[in-house]
Parts: sequence; C-alpha cells; structure tokens
Amino acid sequence: MNTTHIIDKLRDLGLNGMVEAVEHHAATPAFADLPFHDRLMHLLQAEAAYRDDRRLKRILKAARLKIPAAAEDIDYRSARNLDRAQMAELLTCTWVWIGVEKGPR
Repeated sequence: MNTTHIIDKLRDLGLNGMVEAVEHHAATPAFADLPFHDRLMHLLQAEAAYRDDRRLKRILKAARLKIPAAAEDIDYRSARNLDRAQMAELLTCTWVWIGVEKGPR
C-alpha cells in the first residue's frame, strides 16, 4: 500500500491532522529511521493538535470577540506599569482554581 492510499483512507476517516503529518513524514527522510511506535505517536499527536486547533478556532469564532487578543501581544512598556512576573502568574489561571477550591462565599 503506498502513501496515496494511506492518505485517501485517512481523509475518508476524517483524520486530517494525520494526513498532514503523513505528508510531512513522506517529505522528510529523517522520519524513515524512526521506530514504528515513535512515528505512530507523532501521527497521533499531530491529529490531537489539529483537532485542538480547530476547536479553539471554532470557539473563538463563536465568541465573536470585537478585538482579538493574545498574551503574546501584551505591551510591557514602562508607561503601563505592568509587572511581567505578575502577568505570567495571572496567565497561568491558577487564581481561577484557587477560587473554585474555596467554594462560594
């Protein structure tokens, strides 16, 4: 069975993330030396990442945010007086779980 048949079957099954990974494997000779389990794990991780990405895009589209924002875009210029360490801690969202553990007030 050649790569074309494999890709067609993956598309039939809706495994588009794996299709991209198989195409990448076919184009990159370094993957040929990997053991079967390592290549399979790479394919599974590619599919999981593809699905997570599509899910995130769907959620963001449904949210209809007026201004797309990302943590990487935060402006830390001195005029804003933002502490990088404090922002990094806030971005972990542990404060949300701490509030959940305490329960309602």
